[in-house]
Amino acid sequence: MLGVEGNLERRAEDALKLVGLYEWKNYWPIQFSSGMLRRLELALLIMYDKPILCLDEPTIHLDPLHAKQFRDVLKFLAKRKGYTILLTIQYMDEVKYTCDKISFLKNGKIIFTGTPEEMRKRVPSQHIFEFITSSIDQTLEKDIEKLSRVVRVESKSNNNKMKLRVEISDEISEEEKEKIFSEIISILSEKTKIYRVREREPDLNEAFIALAGEKYDGNKEN
Repeated sequence: MLGVEGNLERRAEDALKLVGLYEWKNYWPIQFSSGMLRRLELALLIMYDKPILCLDEPTIHLDPLHAKQFRDVLKFLAKRKGYTILLTIQYMDEVKYTCDKISFLKNGKIIFTGTPEEMRKRVPSQHIFEFITSSIDQTLEKDIEKLSRVVRVESKSNNNKMKLRVEISDEISEEEKEKIFSEIISILSEKTKIYRVREREPDLNEAFIALAGEKYDGNKEN
């Protein structure tokens, strides 16, 4: 192979072991699944032993187990071998498990660069209540929207039940948050049955949506 230094067979075997394809070394690529082909592509890149790898949606055809194995290989190359790995990814779960730093590209311009945690904090509300109920009507949503510090209320059908999502303002004390939560429970309890409740922080998918909705400002500090 042009550009590959050293013992070619040894390099090939080491690369195949790293991506979990060593036992398939005597098979033709035409016999591989699409996921195996993705791992074979990575093995070919590893053989060149270059400090920078550029990968486009590298786990798109992999099942959850092999996707994790693929991510583990990338982390090994980055942390143990000192590789810089550039990924083009649109699936935020993949970003969460793989990336140390994210650049968000919109209309040909980078509008954000930072860690996954910094990206998550770009969501306007960092406090989210989720309720699974028997039903939700517009009057319930409007009553909740009227509460102080409530930023947004959304509901959708979820397996013959309703999922209600309530975003709370960031600038709020723990005492105020507990008060709002109690008020929401009171409103819902009057007209519907509550099956499940949870409080959570926004995820990277919500951060993606928030960033995608931002207008680009060339002077904005990331």
